[in-house]
Amino acid sequence: MNEQYLRIRADLENLRKRVVRDQDSARLEAIRDFTLKLLPAKDALERGINMARTYNEIGSATLMEGVGSTLDMLDKAFSDYGIREINPGSERFNPEFHEAVAVRNVLGSEPGTVLSVFEKG
Repeated sequence: MNEQYLRIRADLENLRKRVVRDQDSARLEAIRDFTLKLLPAKDALERGINMARTYNEIGSATLMEGVGSTLDMLDKAFSDYGIREINPGSERFNPEFHEAVAVRNVLGSEPGTVLSVFEKG
């Protein structure tokens, strides 16, 4: 009986270790995949900054086009992982979900309404 107990206990300990190892492996794989999706956007931003520094004559329209396409890359990466943007603009202020930077009264606007968003969630 004692020998059987020790074997079962060892099996359970090995199972626990394998589950922890599998969880760590899955977490690292998810981080790696997400990072690989974000790296092209980072590279595009760096190229845009370098181009702007090197060639001062780059117009704002060209720069805006590059930044816009980079933002599209980031949006796609987030979307691929089920990450969605929360933008509380024009909603009622809810202290459980929102942080206020300032409060102001605006004619034609209902009190307690989010007028502008500094950082989206």
